[in-house]
Amino acid sequence: MKRRLALISLLVLSMSAGCMTTSNAGSDLDLGLGFGEQTDQANTSYDWNTSADATLTLESEQYQSVYEIGDKQLELYTHGPVGTEQSLDVRAVKYRYPNGTVVTTDHPDLSVEQSDDRTVIQAPKDNGSVAFVTDKRPKSLSTPVFLESDDPSYEVILPPNMDVDIPIVGTARPRDHETTTEDGRVHVIWESVGSNNISIQYYLTRDLYIFGALLGLGLVGGLIGVGYYLLQIRRLKELRKRIEVNADIDTGNDHQ
Repeated sequence: MKRRLALISLLVLSMSAGCMTTSNAGSDLDLGLGFGEQTDQANTSYDWNTSADATLTLESEQYQSVYEIGDKQLELYTHGPVGTEQSLDVRAVKYRYPNGTVVTTDHPDLSVEQSDDRTVIQAPKDNGSVAFVTDKRPKSLSTPVFLESDDPSYEVILPPNMDVDIPIVGTARPRDHETTTEDGRVHVIWESVGSNNISIQYYLTRDLYIFGALLGLGLVGGLIGVGYYLLQIRRLKELRKRIEVNADIDTGNDHQ
């Protein structure tokens, strides 16, 4: 009986320890997220000196956005797997006043509210700039045009050593864009965007060489295969001629 009571006591203590561990882990997670977001915001710097209404600077799996806004509110969203609109997850949100002063969400008049289908950044004042960081897929970008002004200008800065020039592996839509290279990075520029969405598929320049080499090997292999096929056909024709000649000789001997 004492042994059973001891086992039951040990089990209760183990369960209590597990609950405490889970609770502490949850507390650490909450603190970690908050601290991580603050650290990310403090360490993130933006290039505010842009000439486009929207400038997107791409990295491997995230990108920075700087929007010139004419209103105090910027609504952000993305498209889900079946085309439904979902709120866009953003971080390191900052606002730059027209006089150059930059504030973070610690400022009482700069807030971010997120619902199921929208993320709304409430700015302190009209005619400033809003910047934030969000995630994306590798080597691609697809984003709605958030600015409500008529035909806003957009500039997308690709990561270093990336390009969009080869149509098979790179695309940029809308198609009426220009590309320039500055400091080793390709800039895709739209003077005015009339569509509702911008999408880019880009490639690593080194991958293009690898793709070209594989394509060359494939062509060489194909030529070798065609040559072998033609050679076999030629041999079969020669064999058929020899068989016909031998058949004629045998027929002549039979008549004699």
